Amino acid sequence: CEGDVPLTPISPHQGLLQDDEAVASVAKHPILINLRYPWKWSRRLILLVMLFLSNSICYADRTNISVAIISMATDLGWNDTDKGFVLSAFFYGYMATQIPGGILAGKFGPKPVLFIGVAIWSISTILTPVTSSTFAILLVCRVAMGLGEGVNYPCLHTFYGTWIPEEERSFSVAFVSSGAYFGTLVTLLISPSMTIIWGWQAIFYIFGALGLIWMLLAHFLTSSFPSSDPRISSSERDHLMHVIPRSPDSSFLKMPWKQMLTSGAFYAIIVAHFCHNYGWYIVIGWLPIYLKTLGFGLEQIGLISSIPYIAMVIFSNVGGYLASTLQNRFKLKTEISRKIIQTLAFVIPAASFGILWGFPGKFTGVAMMTIAMIGVSLSHSGFWVNMVDISPKHGGNIMGISNTLGSLAGVLGNTITGILLDKTAGNWDFVFLLMIGIYSVGALFYLKFAK
Repeated sequence: CEGDVPLTPISPHQGLLQDDEAVASVAKHPILINLRYPWKWSRRLILLVMLFLSNSICYADRTNISVAIISMATDLGWNDTDKGFVLSAFFYGYMATQIPGGILAGKFGPKPVLFIGVAIWSISTILTPVTSSTFAILLVCRVAMGLGEGVNYPCLHTFYGTWIPEEERSFSVAFVSSGAYFGTLVTLLISPSMTIIWGWQAIFYIFGALGLIWMLLAHFLTSSFPSSDPRISSSERDHLMHVIPRSPDSSFLKMPWKQMLTSGAFYAIIVAHFCHNYGWYIVIGWLPIYLKTLGFGLEQIGLISSIPYIAMVIFSNVGGYLASTLQNRFKLKTEISRKIIQTLAFVIPAASFGILWGFPGKFTGVAMMTIAMIGVSLSHSGFWVNMVDISPKHGGNIMGISNTLGSLAGVLGNTITGILLDKTAGNWDFVFLLMIGIYSVGALFYLKFAK
């Protein structure tokens, strides 16, 4: 349709720089990271750091229950099926606000929408110990937390679409996305000690408060758009407005629906998102429990379960650098770069869980789980950034749709895992085999249809 954004990768400079003055402006624009003068940060780098922190807190609040639930289950008498219901309850709320989050971020800007989300998930985190004595009320609290966190990624993708040029997008998305692994890492490292010293309730009080502190800092340090940032330099603002024009018709209803719903590239993202989430959400929720079945104690679990996330923090950014290198140095098309990275992101964990299924044990468990999560972390330079590639203007809305459907993996994965463990007396073989099959389907589908 005329005026619709094409669902294929576009150059940020194509058709936007109409004269020599504009080209010169781009040539001398402030770079994202000034290595010669590192204290002269661009405004978009400050934004990325704040988004990294918000994503870290988001995942810290989401994953702290994976450690706390070991003590909670003992105190409250839960079995594995009960644990599965508690872990999956979050995703019912999480699914519900993905699309509204994208719509609202597009209409009002991503900053106010993200602020509301941070407030809701932080307060829900703080209330988790208060509601834990009544199972049904606890589930409602977890759903409410999901409602708040559901706007996170649609807002992040809207920020990418309004602040980040295409040539910086792989690095930027990988950096902010690595905040998820960093937040999870910190949570797993310190939560066991917090539980031992202050009790499992302290985990929720402390991490919940961090979100409220972030809101205070972000109020002064972030803006929804370069044009509304009072502290941005004129050269950076002019550059970003040249290469990332904001169109007035970026609303949810004005998306190119016919083109999108008949596009294989759109469905490649949806399928990849579901397959990625299935394994990732199981690891987030069940890794400490899995390590306990291998014979590790609570004090050891915090340190050992952090190892995969240390690797993810590193390799998520390595993936972003690799993707940028493939495009900028080796001149590969965006489509080819995304397919290479995403294939690795599925094949590596599938192979790792295959080895783990065939050769169980403490060393194998930790080593293969770490290698699997290295592969998973590469997805943020594959299908994840591909959402913005196919339509920068509607990146937040596409993320909302994709993450809504992808979050079904959180509901199904956590529920099925709990039931399988109960039915097989704690045997993880069927859990791993199902993950291998899902990763394999994701790799083949993305290779076939991604653009």
